[in-house]
Amino acid sequence: TSQSILHLSNVHTFKIEKYDNPLEIIDTQSIFVLTRSILEGFLSLEYLYFNRISLEEKQFRFKLWRVSGIMSRQQFADSVSDEFREKLEEEKKLIEQIKAEIKESPYYSTLDKQHLWKLDKFGLPRLNSWGQLLSGSILKHGGFKKMYTLYSNYAHSEYLSMMQLNEGSVHKNDKRNLESVYTVLNIVCMINSVIVELLIQHFPALNSKYQVLEESLKYPIEYWGKVAKNVKE
Repeated sequence: TSQSILHLSNVHTFKIEKYDNPLEIIDTQSIFVLTRSILEGFLSLEYLYFNRISLEEKQFRFKLWRVSGIMSRQQFADSVSDEFREKLEEEKKLIEQIKAEIKESPYYSTLDKQHLWKLDKFGLPRLNSWGQLLSGSILKHGGFKKMYTLYSNYAHSEYLSMMQLNEGSVHKNDKRNLESVYTVLNIVCMINSVIVELLIQHFPALNSKYQVLEESLKYPIEYWGKVAKNVKE
């Protein structure tokens, strides 16, 4: 996703027959939607793995997340090949198996009625909303929460269409457009830097690989990591 954002942050040229000059744009709307995905991806990693809860609770969260993903595939059963339909039938059994394991967990009793209803009907990938996960995240809450709210709006068609029709420009020289792109690239640097640091902490074998990196790469990773985190070291 980071690579896609980097690609889209470059100028793209479109030739339109009735115009003499080509249209040169930077597609910030798509960049915003992808940045939202990066934020949600980070929060998912933090929720499932990069936390300080017990192993048993981690396994409980993972099973909830896993069974929800498998359940979501069942809705495609009406328009698939025989081979895939057979796979879906196998996954129905897996769903029941994982649900049984979830019910055996001591953390199952902590689920309220709303959680239980969702788990049974759609799955329950997270016990908290994205906003709640951000509030409890290692990331600085205020700035990232505002950015997440803004970028989420661009994932909804009615809001996006109003932005395209009534606000701003995607032209390569538009000041506001360029500022938006620079902001996104900084956010991506921050999140990826924090992920690198967390991976090193959780997998010590990676530290030797990290230490041989050029200082010109290590310095921005450490710098952006400190800018992004809501903790004092």
